Amino acid sequence: MECAIFRRGEPAGTLRIEDDGLYRVLTARVSGEGEILRLYLRGESFGVLCPEDGALCLRRRVSRTRLPELPESAVAWCEADGRWLPADGGLRRYTQLGEERAIPWRTDAPMAFPAAPEKLRPLRLEGAYYLVFSDQYTMRRMA
Repeated sequence: MECAIFRRGEPAGTLRIEDDGLYRVLTARVSGEGEILRLYLRGESFGVLCPEDGALCLRRRVSRTRLPELPESAVAWCEADGRWLPADGGLRRYTQLGEERAIPWRTDAPMAFPAAPEKLRPLRLEGAYYLVFSDQYTMRRMA
């Protein structure tokens, strides 16, 4: 079975999963070099991708009890992706499950809320207030 590996919400490589008795053999290949990336399946790390022939690769044998169901996709992620960075008048960061955005929360004036305020969470970062929301489409696609 083969599925896509996503990096920052975009397809970046492939993951092949083959059954081998009581085990599953994972073979991952992601384009790029120079970054330390981990392979995540359903939010759990399965190892570090290593440089090989101009790409980042991982070969791993895991028990079927650790990976009982085959995933629809995987994620290549690094710690630096988790940092909040300026984007489109707010902040953005990537998680193993998708993308999160934060919009400035003005406490001194009325503010128009998005259609689903129950899906927002407050964040205070360096003295400023933000409302954080997740890209649900990306999160579903990558989970």
